[in-house]
Amino acid sequence: MASIKELKRRIEPVTRRTTAYYDAILADMIVRGAAQVPFNNRPGSHERLRSLYLLLAAISARMSLEFPHVSAALDGALFDPATTGNPASEGIARHLQQEQEVAR
Repeated sequence: MASIKELKRRIEPVTRRTTAYYDAILADMIVRGAAQVPFNNRPGSHERLRSLYLLLAAISARMSLEFPHVSAALDGALFDPATTGNPASEGIARHLQQEQEVAR
């Protein structure tokens, strides 16, 4: 049986490639989304926050195919009504429930 250190050594290159792959996909989605949003505003201003909100809404729609759980979390945080709970986790829970209903 291999030691934990040996397993980590074997897994690390695969994880690094996988992480880089997903990082590149997410970066591409952000760059494409940012091209559609105005950023001609002062950093930290309410206008910039509005631009970031539009950016997140734009990439959330694109992410739904590649990253459905991430998209559901963003949708919850962006579009759910006011709550004292965590809208991102509620968005994921709703997404998982819908997946289960479709599977039936």
